[in-house]
Amino acid sequence: MSENRAAPGGSVLLAPGLEVSRIGLGTNRLLGPHGFGHPKDRLASLAVLRRAVELGITHIDSGERYRPRVANGLIREAIQPCPADLVVATTAGVEEDGWRSPYAYREARALAGNVDNDLSELGREQLDLVLLFGGVTSDNDGVPLPQGLEVLADLRERGLIRHIGLNECWPEGVSLACGITPIAAVQADFDLFRPQDDDLRAACRERGVVFVARYESADEMLRTADEEQLRALDAVATRHAATRAQTALAWLLARYPSDAVLLGARTVAELEENVAAGRLRLTPTDLARLARP
Repeated sequence: MSENRAAPGGSVLLAPGLEVSRIGLGTNRLLGPHGFGHPKDRLASLAVLRRAVELGITHIDSGERYRPRVANGLIREAIQPCPADLVVATTAGVEEDGWRSPYAYREARALAGNVDNDLSELGREQLDLVLLFGGVTSDNDGVPLPQGLEVLADLRERGLIRHIGLNECWPEGVSLACGITPIAAVQADFDLFRPQDDDLRAACRERGVVFVARYESADEMLRTADEEQLRALDAVATRHAATRAQTALAWLLARYPSDAVLLGARTVAELEENVAAGRLRLTPTDLARLARP
């Protein structure tokens, strides 16, 4: 990390030479409705990206799907010069009717084509982290997961990709992927209150792969909390003069210290609230109170 920047919530090593802040920024909320199209407020989107770097966020995702190319262009425009420790994750897939689908690869060479496009949009000679959709093994419309990984591994050998990850996955997919080529991370939606993906997280830990819990926003963490859990959050939040969402995020970071968290933010204020939550230190009493419901 740069000496003059404090990473929110500490940092985690995705792979050798790839250290990122535990709280990353997802850019889907910077784009149009549901991630389609260009941002309604382009200047606000640029301000969020610039502020993210100032706050020490070193993991920026250019979009799970839809328009990562638009997000890559925003990143390039907003963040100049690019800090040496900034990791930009981009999703492999093919363009279909103006948006990128991580599900349908069509032809393996389309993956290589999008790597070239992303390099151009970001103004780089190497991509930091390229995510491949890990839920596809074989499909009439897609390239099997092993073939897609082999394509990305070849691009890494050529120096165009630094690290490979998976976007959504199942536990067996982690083992399958690691048997083909080393992977650095798995990004997936995660339910804090009903952690049905603990088996996926366990598979990641076993293989030395970082699990990145992904949310559209900090408030989205609360979507499945019941009334008793919300009361517990409110009690702890009151003690720390924090919000429910901030407390939930702090709890997530405390429960899973080897994980990273990817959060969307539409405004600088929302971004700053997320980072403040990453610096919130819950006590053992707080953690016991939150775990009890």
